[in-house]
Amino acid sequence: MGKYIGYRIGESYHQLRVKVPNGNYNDITVSNALQGVINSVLAPCSTPVEVTYDNINHKVTMLLNDDRDVKYGELEVAILDDEVVASLFQHR
Repeated sequence: MGKYIGYRIGESYHQLRVKVPNGNYNDITVSNALQGVINSVLAPCSTPVEVTYDNINHKVTMLLNDDRDVKYGELEVAILDDEVVASLFQHR
């Protein structure tokens, strides 16, 4: 499962490709794997993400924590499909 993580801090935009290794996942292990790859990208920003899976409603929840010492600029994070990233670069 390959995706892009896009994030913006103030006027600075970044996107990085992340990939959850292939495997046979269940609800808990896919949440842990996704949390691991997202946090590997966001670690330098001091903005860890907590990923949980709701077994009853079959929904993934992601909580972004802003642990920066100095909070400059608004912080936004998005998970993007390849098609979205491709269309963003076509309009530049």
